[in-house]
Amino acid sequence: MIPLTLFIIMIVSGLMLKKKSSLYDNSYISGSYITVLGSLFLIVSLIIIAVINANTDKYIQENKMVYEGLCKRYDIIKSEPENPFKLDVIKDITDWNIKVYNTKYWSESLWVNCFYPKRVADNLHYIPLDDE
Repeated sequence: MIPLTLFIIMIVSGLMLKKKSSLYDNSYISGSYITVLGSLFLIVSLIIIAVINANTDKYIQENKMVYEGLCKRYDIIKSEPENPFKLDVIKDITDWNIKVYNTKYWSESLWVNCFYPKRVADNLHYIPLDDE
């Protein structure tokens, strides 16, 4: 939520700068630029947040399917020790665990948590790799 707050502060400070200066003063022009940039950043951020939150159930379902597929692949390579695709599966599981960590980490960050829905992060699970 911090980025949205900063964009609102940009808009307000730009408007205040414009109000306290004359029409052709550099402060007036700077205030105009700050107001326009803050408004654009705020609008784009709100659109991104709306799209991400509108698709939360879709992201949860996609992640669930990927998780279940990786678990099944891992069970197969555990039952067949000489499987030639073992390294590929372990790499895919490691990539999955990194994705889970990053999503959970960024959903807790005050700077970008509005772009990472908490429901998606809460529904992600790590796949433990057993030492063999």
